[in-house]
Amino acid sequence: MAIIVQDLLLQPRGFTAFTVRKGQTLRIIDIEGQQVGDVVVFNHSDHADKLSPQNTIVLNRTANLRTGNSLFSTRANKMLKTIWLMLTRREPYESRNEKRYQKKLNSITA
Repeated sequence: MAIIVQDLLLQPRGFTAFTVRKGQTLRIIDIEGQQVGDVVVFNHSDHADKLSPQNTIVLNRTANLRTGNSLFSTRANKMLKTIWLMLTRREPYESRNEKRYQKKLNSITA
């Protein structure tokens, strides 16, 4: 079971900054289903080396990230790895996805 180091709820247009160390897990949850979360990631040792959507797409050979894909920096360093990823669309099958989401969320937080 993971230890929660910090738990934040951001208001619309809110922001925060914090350090995620190697081996720690960053979990982002859109609780209302209507938000677009912007995430900016910097290498702690070299702030010029930051998250690169372009390199992430090229090095994963897809724009559709899946569980297990890595997020890469401007210098092609692995910055983050998706350990579980569920992107849902608010469409007729929402209730099925919501049940899967709740089941997975409960297994992670238990």
